[in-house]
Amino acid sequence: MKTKQHRTHKIRLYPDAQQRAKLLRVEELTRVVYNWAVLLIYNWYEDLDAHKRTDRPSLTKLGRLLTKYKQEPDMHWLYEAPMTALIKSVVRAWRAFHNLYRHGANPPKLHGLRCNGSFDINNTKAYITGKKLTMHKIGTIKMAEAFRYDARPLSYTIIRNGLGKAAQWWVAIECETMVEQTHKYNDSIGVDVGVTHLATCSDGRVYDMPSLTSKRLTVDNLYAILKRKKPGSNNYRRALHKLDIAHRRLRDTMRTATHKISSTIASLHHTIVIEGMNIKEIMTKKPNLPQMRRAINVSGMGRLLLQLKYKAADLIVADKWFASTQTCCVCGAKHKMKLNDRIYKCPDCGNEIDRDLNACINMQWYGEKVKKARAAKEKLLSSDDGTLIDGWSASNNDPASDGLTKSACTDTLDAVTV
Repeated sequence: MKTKQHRTHKIRLYPDAQQRAKLLRVEELTRVVYNWAVLLIYNWYEDLDAHKRTDRPSLTKLGRLLTKYKQEPDMHWLYEAPMTALIKSVVRAWRAFHNLYRHGANPPKLHGLRCNGSFDINNTKAYITGKKLTMHKIGTIKMAEAFRYDARPLSYTIIRNGLGKAAQWWVAIECETMVEQTHKYNDSIGVDVGVTHLATCSDGRVYDMPSLTSKRLTVDNLYAILKRKKPGSNNYRRALHKLDIAHRRLRDTMRTATHKISSTIASLHHTIVIEGMNIKEIMTKKPNLPQMRRAINVSGMGRLLLQLKYKAADLIVADKWFASTQTCCVCGAKHKMKLNDRIYKCPDCGNEIDRDLNACINMQWYGEKVKKARAAKEKLLSSDDGTLIDGWSASNNDPASDGLTKSACTDTLDAVTV
């Protein structure tokens, strides 16, 4: 079965010195426009609160204001960047406020020069020919490989990793293509992430992060060397260059490991059940344990959960308060456990099982209940008179229906947070 999906191919770029200067210049201009749009929208909402204006900001109004902003006498240098890149920066700022007021996201902040940067270009101002990428006002840049999908690109995102000579340039090309969904097992599986084991599955599979001790020690040693150098000197720049390379190697190793694990799980099973946890909230619960916070930060838990969310064919997110660890997977009894208890021992049935494996099995049963509730709701809502397709009545007086009505089935599914 083929479905239409958005796919992204990330390719390494090899610009020369002149092209690197142009890319940095475009990134700087897009950052200026983004900060201008953020401050403009902030002032806009302040005027709304003060009843000085009644209209709300929109992309159309922001686009007209950007055109006037470029025509100012002291802003002529904005013409060095493609117009689509500047418009994409305004769209980013508008989406940040949209997520703030509609979805409760964090307030947008002004962007400064960081180790990593990016900007977007529309497909009307860039195109690909073989292993070359041509962009308006930047030129033709060599790519490490050709675009793998036989589809028309929708947008291009230019990404910079690192500063100075250690900087690497990438392009993320987004397209819409037909993808065939193939899974080895058409079932559901529960996945529990943690610090001891990065991912534990309900079928007994355990995935660990590769050893990063040597790379972390290298980063710590280079950071100690950097602190002994005089800022602004040549030795300081050399030490900073080595530190950027060490950080990139550590980051690439973690990203590769999480991608391999998530792709393996998503290719084997159709439905994946994960916990609805907030990594930042977990890290703030233990303010007196910096070792625990660092272990969670470098474990890759958040990155793995994010990748599973968009790679899974059917994803079920368990409720935040679902006691997957404290519930026995055999009898269903709940018993409190300490954080250092790695073996779950049920005093009711005598079940002894690994803590993470017990949580995975409970999440798998959680997913099965959700799938049954979905199927029951679809059958009940498919008939207008409350009668199922096979002919029996779904009423409270019918013993065959087990007291399952439309409202009861809807409430059952709503009680299970997906």
